[in-house]
Amino acid sequence: MEATVEQTKLPYDLAIWTDGGCRPNPGHGGVGIHGYFYKQKESKTGNGHPTHILTNEGYILKADYKQIEKSKFRSIAEIEVVSYIDVVAANPNSSNNRAELLALTIGLEKAVQYGVLSLTCYLDSQYTIDRYNSIEKGKANNWTSNGEKVKNWDLLERLYQAHIKAKEAEFKVSIKKVAGHSGEPGNEAADQLASIGVALTANGEAAFECVISDAKGYWKSDVERHPFLQSQCCYFHTNPNDIKSGTYLLGSHGKKSELLGTRMTEGSYAIVQIDEGVDVLESVRDTAVNKSDYFGRHCLMFANLDKIFNPNVFSLITTYKDRVMLQKPKEQDLYLLSTRSDRMFVEALEPPRLAWRAMDALNYLNSIYQDVERKSGKVVVTDITHYFYESIEKAGKGKNSEPILLTQLKKEFVVGYRNLDVDAHCKYEDNEYKLTTRLILGVDMPNRNSLKRLEGLNPTIELVTWPESETSFRYAVIIRVDGARGIWAGYYSNFLFVPKKK
Repeated sequence: MEATVEQTKLPYDLAIWTDGGCRPNPGHGGVGIHGYFYKQKESKTGNGHPTHILTNEGYILKADYKQIEKSKFRSIAEIEVVSYIDVVAANPNSSNNRAELLALTIGLEKAVQYGVLSLTCYLDSQYTIDRYNSIEKGKANNWTSNGEKVKNWDLLERLYQAHIKAKEAEFKVSIKKVAGHSGEPGNEAADQLASIGVALTANGEAAFECVISDAKGYWKSDVERHPFLQSQCCYFHTNPNDIKSGTYLLGSHGKKSELLGTRMTEGSYAIVQIDEGVDVLESVRDTAVNKSDYFGRHCLMFANLDKIFNPNVFSLITTYKDRVMLQKPKEQDLYLLSTRSDRMFVEALEPPRLAWRAMDALNYLNSIYQDVERKSGKVVVTDITHYFYESIEKAGKGKNSEPILLTQLKKEFVVGYRNLDVDAHCKYEDNEYKLTTRLILGVDMPNRNSLKRLEGLNPTIELVTWPESETSFRYAVIIRVDGARGIWAGYYSNFLFVPKKK
């Protein structure tokens, strides 16, 4: 979360969603608040949410809002969001109920601080709603029942003080119940922020973060996934001596981590070097390495790239880094903590089973790449860029400007394009052969969409062959672009054979 608006007063209507969580209960608590300041008028440009309309009654699915418009039920109307508010708070030695109470209290306090015109609070805790609705009665009874102090009376006192300040500020407060974990964006955002609070508490941080963000671009996802990182899996060892910044070991071993190292026809491995490195992957690896010291041993790890580059997860890791990447007791796996279901995105391969076979394959690929760099006589390198890309001229800007030469993926590579036959030049001692091989996109090299995204990076593609015997050869594909390079192979199926003489 990055603050783009700095104001002490926001005299608009405010809608907030509050949530609290605790792991275990009682234990590490966290508070989350999400909301928006808005004007009571329809936005001319929309508010940018991909699936919901933002209204004076919260987030409403676009299809549902169309039905509301048809019914002329005008009490619900689209509004113009001025800015968003997101709050995360750590809450040590808490319980679910205490975290929920604190979330509503902070929401009221923030509304007073920013001088809002009205406040609507959405929450899924009936306990908190009941306590707020009887807050003045509870205060009159000095927070006692049958002669004993009621539970959480200290937080109820703070909630009461926030309630009184809201009354003195003369803005209306509405409390509304919503279904928890129902996919409604406001509640989901508050839940996620509460989970971050739990994670910060578990990491020993007494954190409180309130971010006011400009409405423009708030829902835009800025996930940058390099085209070379199209594989699902990234492997690394927690020994820092085995990690090189910007170098990533990739593969696709199937849905189960136990399958890593199993010989499969479409088992694919790759090693890529991205000069600037990928911050989110560097953070994940650094966290796993640092936390491995706790166990006194190193192990092989599998990072799920599809999960890491999920916009939601990507944003959390980019913003909070190791503060929200947690391990469970006696486990080296990395999780994003959630008030519902923890999300594992880095798995420790213990026991490794066949995983070291995969590492052998990757080390072998690296040796082939080094042979190419050294121009070793062991390998034969053939430029096959022309099979994939063509150069086209585009008129420059201005009357006297020179035409611009662009690299473009050939038109036959439509979405879903799967394979291509190319000539492979092979050599064993003094014998040379030209054999035809079928390159499978997504196995022997990146998939079609990744190749398309390389267009502006001056790509070159090379086919590398080397002998296994005098009549059999293996092959890999090397791709170089501006700022990155890599080698790919369908490691268990990359064989070529010299046909028998008739």
